[in-house]
Amino acid sequence: MDIAGSPHYKLFDCSTSAWRNILPWPLEDTVFDFWRLVKDHDGQHIVLLEQLSLKILPESGQTENFGGIGVRFEETEQNETMKCGVVRFAKHHAEVVYMNTHDAETNFTEEIINVIVLKKPLTNQSIIDVRSELDLSDNSTSTNCAVVCTDGAGLCGLFIAAHIILDMVDAEHEVDVFYGVQQIKTVRPEFVQSQEQFLQLYDLVKTYLKQKNYS
Repeated sequence: MDIAGSPHYKLFDCSTSAWRNILPWPLEDTVFDFWRLVKDHDGQHIVLLEQLSLKILPESGQTENFGGIGVRFEETEQNETMKCGVVRFAKHHAEVVYMNTHDAETNFTEEIINVIVLKKPLTNQSIIDVRSELDLSDNSTSTNCAVVCTDGAGLCGLFIAAHIILDMVDAEHEVDVFYGVQQIKTVRPEFVQSQEQFLQLYDLVKTYLKQKNYS
C-alpha cells in the first residue's frame, strides 16, 4: 500500500505476517509522508532499527509539527540497548506550534503508537527483546508496525524475517529456517541476502527455543 510521492513507505501487518508496507529511512523532505502514512493507516508500532540521522521524533515531552501533523513523543524507558516511548497525534493541526512543550490547550487523540529506537546494532537478543516489548507475537491483536532502516531491506529484512520465523516457532515449537526464509524471499527477494544473516536466523531460533524452554 504505497502513498503518492513515497513509493517505499510501507507497513507490516504483524497479525497475519503479511507485507503491507516497509520503510526505508525518511529523507528530510519526506518525514511528513512518514507520519501521514502511520497516522492514516492506524500504525500501532514504530521500530527504528538504527539511530536517527535526522529528526523523526520530537524530544521527549515535546510536540512538533511535521507538515501540519502534530506529533508528541513521551519516553517511557531507556536502557543500554533501546529507547522506548509512545507517540500521540494532536487532534487539531492548527493548535500545534513547532517545538511546543507547554501548550495545555492542545488536545491529543486517544490512540497511542508504541515506539522503539535501537541504540546498538541489531542482535538476536535485541530482536527477541523488541518482539517482547511490543508484543509482536502470533496471537497479538495489534497489527500495523512501521519498521525503519536505512535502505528498507537490510536490517528490516532480517528483523521481519525473524518475526515471521519466530511466529512459526511459537506455533510449532520447531521450524525449518531455510523454508521460512524462502517463503519470505518469494515476496521480498532482497531480504536475507547474506550468509551471515541466514546463519544469524539459525542462531536466533536456537536462542529463542532455549529461552522459551521448548523441547
